[in-house]
Amino acid sequence: MHRCRYRSFPLSRVNLAAITTILVTFFLFLSPIVAAPITASDSEMQPAHSAPSQPPIRITMFSDYPPFTVLDALGRPSGILVDIWQAWGRQVGRRIEFQTVSWPSTLKSIKQGKADIHSGLFASEDRSEWLSYSQPLYELKSYLYRRKGSLPTALGQIAGERIAVVGNTFQETWLKKNYPDITLSTHNGVKEMLIALMEEEVDALVGEHPTTEHLALQLGFASRIQTSGPPLLSNTLHGAVLKENTALQKKMRDGFDALDQQTLYTIEKLWVDDPERRFFHPQTASVELSPEEKRWISDHPIIRLGVDPNWAPYEYVGENGTYLGMASDYVRLLNERLGLSMQIVPDLTWSEVIQAGKQRRLDIFPAVTRNRDRERFMTFSQPYISLSWMIVTRAEDAAAVSGVDSLSGWKTAVVRDYTSHKRMEYDAPDVPLLIQQSTLDALKAVSSGKARAAVVSLGVSTVLIHGHNLSSLRVASPAFDAKDHLSFAVRSDWPTLVTLINRGLATISKEEHQRIYHKWIAVPIEHGIDERTVIFWGIIGTLLTSLIVGLFLFWNRRLQREVSVRRKIEGRLRRARFEAEAANQAKGDFLATMSHEIRTPMNVVVGMSDVLLDTPLNQDQKLYIQKLQHAGTTLLELINNILDLSKIEAGHLDLSPSTINPTEIAHQVISVMTVQAEEKGLELHIRIDEGVPIQVEGDGTRLRQVLLNLIGNAVKFTDKGRITLTLNQDKTEREKLHFQVQDTGMGIGPENLESIFDAFTQADAGITRRFGGTGLGLSISRQLASRMGGLLWVESEPGVGSTFHLTVTMPLVEQSDTTNDQTNTPSERERTAGFTTDDTSCLNILLAEDSEDNQLLIKTYLKRTPHQLTIFSDGREAVSHFKTHADRIDLILMDIQMPIMDGYSAVRAIRFWEREQIRTPIPIYALTAHALSGDREKSLEAGCNDHLTKPIKKSVLLNLLAQHTAQRDR
Repeated sequence: MHRCRYRSFPLSRVNLAAITTILVTFFLFLSPIVAAPITASDSEMQPAHSAPSQPPIRITMFSDYPPFTVLDALGRPSGILVDIWQAWGRQVGRRIEFQTVSWPSTLKSIKQGKADIHSGLFASEDRSEWLSYSQPLYELKSYLYRRKGSLPTALGQIAGERIAVVGNTFQETWLKKNYPDITLSTHNGVKEMLIALMEEEVDALVGEHPTTEHLALQLGFASRIQTSGPPLLSNTLHGAVLKENTALQKKMRDGFDALDQQTLYTIEKLWVDDPERRFFHPQTASVELSPEEKRWISDHPIIRLGVDPNWAPYEYVGENGTYLGMASDYVRLLNERLGLSMQIVPDLTWSEVIQAGKQRRLDIFPAVTRNRDRERFMTFSQPYISLSWMIVTRAEDAAAVSGVDSLSGWKTAVVRDYTSHKRMEYDAPDVPLLIQQSTLDALKAVSSGKARAAVVSLGVSTVLIHGHNLSSLRVASPAFDAKDHLSFAVRSDWPTLVTLINRGLATISKEEHQRIYHKWIAVPIEHGIDERTVIFWGIIGTLLTSLIVGLFLFWNRRLQREVSVRRKIEGRLRRARFEAEAANQAKGDFLATMSHEIRTPMNVVVGMSDVLLDTPLNQDQKLYIQKLQHAGTTLLELINNILDLSKIEAGHLDLSPSTINPTEIAHQVISVMTVQAEEKGLELHIRIDEGVPIQVEGDGTRLRQVLLNLIGNAVKFTDKGRITLTLNQDKTEREKLHFQVQDTGMGIGPENLESIFDAFTQADAGITRRFGGTGLGLSISRQLASRMGGLLWVESEPGVGSTFHLTVTMPLVEQSDTTNDQTNTPSERERTAGFTTDDTSCLNILLAEDSEDNQLLIKTYLKRTPHQLTIFSDGREAVSHFKTHADRIDLILMDIQMPIMDGYSAVRAIRFWEREQIRTPIPIYALTAHALSGDREKSLEAGCNDHLTKPIKKSVLLNLLAQHTAQRDR
């Protein structure tokens, strides 16, 4: 429930004139608004034919009567009676104004003519003397409620017990008349009674369903109360007007006669969960479905629902296993409108729900946020619930808060890694943050004084404040505009169900969304100032001269405008920075996903084509396999280029300098490209000037990458003639090396000499069609040259040829007998040239890999070797097997992304067990599609010996096993 409480604040003599001026303005212009009761009109929802000259019909209602009347976070009336009277107003074509007051004031308002209609009350002999009633609007049953676990004693057997009841109600009169021996404890409302029952101040309470159970849900007491026996009494609510107002009596009754049953049922079901306790009954209504959709629904009679059992008010499971919360209302609506049968699978924690979703033991999840991991096995509907972030303070601080700008210097609690945490860092850098692990921790930090405010989710915090009796806290103000969104998530292989859910969600009206929201979330917000303070200082302010008032108002408003503009600009800048970083993170997440998801199947494509080339093939078959292998290699090259470009743009591409020999790198590049050049009949030459240093400090891998790209392009675009690689040392700067790649190819026009270095750009479209490629290689090469302290440019003449110039800065290294030159490592062909399966002995290899295709590939690689392979599809099984058979395992190949337990966790578990058992660490190699910057470091940090990236060639794997065989047999 929402209450407005007015609080005063101290004033100093120094700013007396300023504050007086403000208060004068408030008193003269705003005090009627401050003093007026909270009202809400339905003018925006009336039919076009309503007469604008007619005054609104004033309807008075009890402000604390959920779910019949509740106030939302902005003080607007909502609830079953509000919705019914709004529907009535549309039927009769009149505007409505709601007056929400205390219960005794509702009757006074009718008697005194301040209101025209009472929203709903019981008929009685006393009231019938001066009121006329409408048809029954709702049937209410009153029950005796006790604490869970107490004996279900009937009223006639509890003489002397303390029974709570709301004062001045029909129930109080009835109890006094029928049970005079009962000790009654009168209260101002149902909420007050529930708290008294929980604190054992009373033994039981008499309350109406659904008001009592609705408030118990909001307070977190639903699982702690129970009804004791059948209903005590049953009565019906009626609208009521003064007897002498015969015209309004007729209009009231005619309007309700015209309301259809389906409208009333639709209103009620959004507020009352239990179908057995509803007053209205449904009419058949559904979404028009295609024959294919009907067939799909028929083929799937039960859809298994995965829910979070402890996430009130968004979704949770009640004491008796009933699915409750905002999401449950949407599930019920979709079941009715689409003809679905979504049923929860009980007794699962949220972690178990997610795991069951991955294994497709659950089909749909009604209230989840979207993230990268879930997108691997879920497809998401349109969002349908927004999560608002609010500022919560202690009661005495609430009046001073109007937004995050009010929190400057206040220690503010936020939950780690929530959206509120990140937004506060960017939108309010001057607010010191206290990082907490949960919403409850953040609220308790404010309650205990460790923090002065907290930025938390509106719905969850409301339940926790009431459920944990944090009565000193108030929801003071919205924090910022950004919201999270909940969607339905469907197993990825059921696209038809996603389409059905979106169609069903599209039929839910704005009013139905609002009813669901207000049903589950009603929040007390503290705001405003004390009216008595306004009046007092307003009187003083009238004694000041108008000149002082005018001058102050002029300069104060001017200053406020300037401050407001500056704050808006600063806020936009912070928001833009936040959005840019979020977009960059999203791009990184997409690239990581793309890399992994493409590399995994490409491991099989490239690997199996490699295996096929070792089998007897005719010429045509061999050509087809080579084309397949070339296409796979080209795709991987594209992936690597895109990742490199992304890392360069983000500033995350780090060089790995070591001692290298540039001459050997140049010879290696020529050696690699010789085969391609010979296939086209091209001559490939290398010239290295004397004086080129033998040892320099540089990144040999990146240098080799640039040279391979330049020579590869020269081979691609040269049909006849020769290609020459020249290396010399700059005469003025000894640390600068100058590479030149000269060809006799087609050449480049002067208008394209610079554009060819732009990403995704080639000289013209004909080149792309003829030669292929993406235009990324030169762009990446130029940026790598810049990172290596040099330049990349081209000189060219069409029809004559091109010369690409590359300069790099690499400090000289004193020569020594031994170096750690990466280029001294033999090539793949050299490393495997002397290897045959005959000179190896058997290794027992444990493979943890969830992809059946990749399992088959590794099996095929080892088919003609003596090695023994044991395969498990998840990390947990692999760890368990290793612990049992550690003495018989020689080496582990560990995939990283697996269900149940990922590769990182599995490796850590193995290393921990080895330390406990004081065992020699077994060689573990990460064999994964994770190929981004930092992935290798993650594998090594987890305890792997090395990080092998998919796709892995057969020769590389066999060479690795040969090395371990040699080491083991020494």
